[in-house]
Amino acid sequence: MLTEEMGCVMTERSWPDRWFFPGGALTAAGAAADADVAAVDAHFAALATADPSSTDDTPADAWLRARGATDRQLAIAEACYANDFGAGLADLGLTELAAEARAWDSGDSYLVPDRPFSALVTHMASFVPAGRVRTSWPVESVVWGCDGVALAGPAGRVRARRAILTVPLALLQRGDITFDPPLPPPKAGALARLRVGAATKVVVALRRAIWPPGFFDAVCPGAFVPEWWVKDGCVQGDRSGATAITGFLCGRFAAAAAALGRERTVASALAQLDAMFGSESDPRPATDAFVGAHVIEWDKERWAGGGYSHPSLGALPTDRAALAAPEGGTLFFAGEATHGGVNPCLQAAVETGERAAAQVVAAAGGDDGVGA
Repeated sequence: MLTEEMGCVMTERSWPDRWFFPGGALTAAGAAADADVAAVDAHFAALATADPSSTDDTPADAWLRARGATDRQLAIAEACYANDFGAGLADLGLTELAAEARAWDSGDSYLVPDRPFSALVTHMASFVPAGRVRTSWPVESVVWGCDGVALAGPAGRVRARRAILTVPLALLQRGDITFDPPLPPPKAGALARLRVGAATKVVVALRRAIWPPGFFDAVCPGAFVPEWWVKDGCVQGDRSGATAITGFLCGRFAAAAAALGRERTVASALAQLDAMFGSESDPRPATDAFVGAHVIEWDKERWAGGGYSHPSLGALPTDRAALAAPEGGTLFFAGEATHGGVNPCLQAAVETGERAAAQVVAAAGGDDGVGA
């Protein structure tokens, strides 16, 4: 593996690490059993044996209510499961939720590297001959056929025998890239049905760590920010040595933050951190240690258009495979949205990249080289 080759150290962390319910105290997961958390976990575990092919697709919130979920359980599901999927419960479809549950085999732990993922990209780029990697080179049109691929944009034109497209799903759906000939109906249909949710990160820089030793993550049902995490030993921020904690908001949480605007979003985030980590002797630790904040709305980022694809209400069981299918032996597709296991995270991006690379090598056969 690349991480081993680089000497990268991976630390396994439990998720969720802590729970926080407004009005209560920060609680270590497993320290005190919560019947509602256990009930929600049981509902989602049942998806692995569900047979959505026998029913119409159903939104996750309606499915949970039909199974007897309470309002508190729905809040837990929204903050823990839906937010992690990058959407709201009403936007998650049972068909793809069940497919994800059947395919997922990696448990709930996080593997946290000792360096940013950009280091992996830099390492991989070091194997490419100098001058072959082009950045800030947007593609606006793709002409493809049995004789190869032509990619064109404001910076010029490139021809290749074969090309792998790893474009974020939202950009393809916006029509930022035109295809000649047009993509076939199964792929166009998948693009119309799959969805990317809004995702916002609120990075709060503090003069000191206000969280307890060993803290990694907290899921916060019913709160403004549904999830917070930190990186052990990672100093982020300015030259003052500030450290940082990151809030992650998707679906209706992201919409609520967008409606408030940056200033009120940061104020609400600080108030929540004060409630989570405050004490009688130190009631406003976040507010008092505040250095600055950065709010990133991924749906407004030009080259992202959202967070990542999620188990989409109304999607067909064949949509991910259709999106991943090579076209004409020259045009190949990768990226998390093309993962057959409906896995919206980093693992899917890596696995689909490996799959697409193997497809290119197989298609190249006796070629004396492989195009970009």
